[in-house]
Amino acid sequence: MLLCFGYNSPGLIFNAILLFLCFAKMQFSSRMINYLSSSVFAVYLITDQTVIRNIVLKNTVDLFIPYMQTLPCLLIMLLFITLIMMVCCVIVDKIFAPIWSIVRFIPKKG
Repeated sequence: MLLCFGYNSPGLIFNAILLFLCFAKMQFSSRMINYLSSSVFAVYLITDQTVIRNIVLKNTVDLFIPYMQTLPCLLIMLLFITLIMMVCCVIVDKIFAPIWSIVRFIPKKG
C-alpha cells in the first residue's frame, strides 16, 4: 500500500501547516475580505462536486481553449475562470445563507 502520494505527502502537509500558521494570527479589517472569506468553505464544497467539476469546468475549459495558445493567455484565462467560479459560488452561498439558518432551527422529530 502506497502511503505517501499526492495530498498526504510529508512535504505538502508541512507546507500546509506553515501556510495555516502564517494566516492563523492575521487579523483582517477589510469588509470585502471578511465577506468573501465567510463563503470560502461553500466555494470549496460547490466546486468539489463531481457534477460541477466534470461538466461545468470541462465545458468552460473547452470553451476557452482557442484563447489559451500561449502561456500568458493561459494564465490570464485560468485566473479569469477562477474568479468567475468564485463569484458565482459566493453568490449562491449568499442566496442560500438565510435558508440554511432557517433550516438549522427546524426541530427534529423522533
